[in-house]
Amino acid sequence: MWEHFFEPRSVAVVGASRNEKKLGYLVVEKLVEAHFEGEIYPINPKLAGKTLLGRKAYARLTEVPGKIDLVVVVIPRDFVLPIIEDCGSKGARSVVIISAGFKEVGEEGAHLEDKILKVARKWGISIIGPNCLGIINAHWNLNASFAPSAPSRGNIAFFSQSGALGTAILDRLRKEGVGISKFISLGNKMDIDEVDVLEMLKDDDETRVILGYLESVGRGRDFMHIAKVTAQAKPLIIIKSGRGEKGKKAASSHTGSLA
Repeated sequence: MWEHFFEPRSVAVVGASRNEKKLGYLVVEKLVEAHFEGEIYPINPKLAGKTLLGRKAYARLTEVPGKIDLVVVVIPRDFVLPIIEDCGSKGARSVVIISAGFKEVGEEGAHLEDKILKVARKWGISIIGPNCLGIINAHWNLNASFAPSAPSRGNIAFFSQSGALGTAILDRLRKEGVGISKFISLGNKMDIDEVDVLEMLKDDDETRVILGYLESVGRGRDFMHIAKVTAQAKPLIIIKSGRGEKGKKAASSHTGSLA
């Protein structure tokens, strides 16, 4: 699973756009700017047969001729569910959903998350997000995000439930000349959460220090266990927000978290 997230040979961007102000353009642009060495497949029916930043675009995932390791979704939330079905049909099992408008906006969004997760589990698909900034592996020239700043290679891994804070930290790290190994924006944690991430980073040879920012912890006992185990292997620093009433309210409206 993790290999296809952080060491993919191919990345498809569903919702790719020629509009430079849209996330669908920015994500493709960041992949190109990072000098990603694998295949990049822009997906958008309106661009089918055309090119975007030198990459041929396709109408649907199922029309891509090659294998797809990682799918990044940047389309309106109501169109995400059939894309997960397409991922399953295509054999893509690692998906990052950047799209927002899910449980952070209310019950209807939460219900849609449940439906998407049910389909994902039917196909054996793992999901990061939704409502997230994306992911970065500096050691693989992978920037599958719309973060304005991408630090150089280093040995610090950083995961954040807040995309805004993630952007701020990445920007500061770049200004200070501090490199990273991996960056993971968790968002609403529909599927993959902090426990999964710590289990991966604990054994990651490219990571010597782990930083994390959380607005909620869903699996308390599992989290405490893996945190203790991880801290024995490498330095671990985690900040948990939302302890006060204002913080809880902010977390709930931001990522749908019950702090």
